Amino acid sequence: MIIEKQNFLSNEECNFCIEYFETSNNKLIFQKNYLVNLEFNNDDLDIFKIIKKRLTLHINNIDKDSFINYSEIVKYPIGNNKGEHLDHSYHPYTSIIYLNDNFTGGETVVNNQIIKPEKGKVLTFNGRELLHKVNKATKDRYTISTWYKGKKWATLKNKNIK
Repeated sequence: MIIEKQNFLSNEECNFCIEYFETSNNKLIFQKNYLVNLEFNNDDLDIFKIIKKRLTLHINNIDKDSFINYSEIVKYPIGNNKGEHLDHSYHPYTSIIYLNDNFTGGETVVNNQIIKPEKGKVLTFNGRELLHKVNKATKDRYTISTWYKGKKWATLKNKNIK
């Protein structure tokens, strides 16, 4: 399952998220290709509450038993990529919202299907089942990445803890 939805965020919302990211002091650098991320929580600005509400409605149209585990703004600096991988087994779905598209490259490849970044578009797919990667971009690439959990997984985990 690969779903693309245009205009999930407006240009203004995308620009705000990039500006928020760039002016934040809470950025983390991780992995060998120096991706930079900033997790946003429900107690942050209203815009993030709105985005999370849209993402919740979006995933519930796909699977009513899934919910957001976490979301983060991710920056891939010029020339960086993410190799082919699967997401954690407890993340049945993954969404990527493209915040900019003023570059060449930077495509998301899911199950050998190339998805072109388009500002404001959301891409959702089975991240734990479909191999996916990010190609190198000629300029900084910004996204909001979201990973979801399913209620069935949460129930099984709680039963195993007891």
